[in-house]
Amino acid sequence: MKEEDKKPNEKEVKTPEEVEPVTPVGTEDNGVKPEATPSLEEREANAKREKELLELEEDNKAKRMAAGRAEAGSVPVKPKEETDKEYKDRVMSGQ
Repeated sequence: MKEEDKKPNEKEVKTPEEVEPVTPVGTEDNGVKPEATPSLEEREANAKREKELLELEEDNKAKRMAAGRAEAGSVPVKPKEETDKEYKDRVMSGQ
């Protein structure tokens, strides 16, 4: 169609060869490859490893807490009581 033949409200219609192809969203090739979804076996193996690591971490934490804080079986040391004579001798000697 020529420009003179167009009516003011008429839209230009393109043939299929003139129309640019439309790429669906998310399928563009931008150089990034999509990650493959892990298989059921891989997900189960990962879950099992995570569970084992969590158990080990809990065990280690409990051992660390018990290692330096356990007072079971220890008897507090009582200070030696000093007699009057021992006190006098210590004071007189200047200790």
